[in-house]
Amino acid sequence: MAIPHYVYLTLKMPTEQGVLSLGGNVYTTNSCEKVSFTIVEALDLSMHMQESVTESKKIPLKELEILSKEAASDLTKILHQSTRS
Repeated sequence: MAIPHYVYLTLKMPTEQGVLSLGGNVYTTNSCEKVSFTIVEALDLSMHMQESVTESKKIPLKELEILSKEAASDLTKILHQSTRS
């Protein structure tokens, strides 16, 4: 059975010749972890983007109409006033 020691980044395993110790590198570990987090964030964003595209296809085109700048600012004022009360 292998036993990891997280403080020293060491993995110890029993073998026929004795204990085999595999050491890690803190810099390499951190850089690999950063890369894996970047990949996970990209995959998560991709999944959410696909869900958004699928949901937007269900909305009629008339409701997807882009408002003019004045209409958008009026809508923002109305929403802002409704949150105050």
